[in-house]
Amino acid sequence: MCLLTAKGFYRFMVGIRKSLCKIIFMSPFSYIIGKGVEVLKDRFTRGFLAGVIAGIPVVAFSWVAASLKWTTLRWSDFAAILIYGHKSANLGEEIFSVVGVFVFCGVLGIICAFIIPKISSSNYLLKSWVFSIAVWFAAFVLTLFYKVPGLLIIPLKTVVSNFAEATIWGFMLGYCLKWFDNRLKT
Repeated sequence: MCLLTAKGFYRFMVGIRKSLCKIIFMSPFSYIIGKGVEVLKDRFTRGFLAGVIAGIPVVAFSWVAASLKWTTLRWSDFAAILIYGHKSANLGEEIFSVVGVFVFCGVLGIICAFIIPKISSSNYLLKSWVFSIAVWFAAFVLTLFYKVPGLLIIPLKTVVSNFAEATIWGFMLGYCLKWFDNRLKT
């Protein structure tokens, strides 16, 4: 293959793109899928995966809510203020704050995954929703208590939107945890 021709260069770039996609995106998923139920036997891993998976629609909803002016503070803005002291100023800061949101959601998923069996293994959705609302309330209280700049005065529309996002996250977390647990049983 000659890189000097347009066709050769195009084939080379397509090959690079496919290889990078396999390395970046497919490797973690193929590892989890390849290991199958073996990976899911670990409650820590199930909780982290459930938390991250539940965070995906929430981040999407928060971006939609911000574009429709339903909120003044997305979850990624909240994370950016806690990390940088201000909202994201560029794409790099935004990406890192979204990664921070996913990691935080994963850690909360781990906590919830260990709490649910201590109570009982039924009513996943209710328990994970109550957990998510407790975290939502605690986050607002702690930022007010510590007087975090940018998070002191929050309008009602933002509080309601963040409550809806916490509700979505809680239900998704409960659904994912229940799905993972049922997958172990079969």
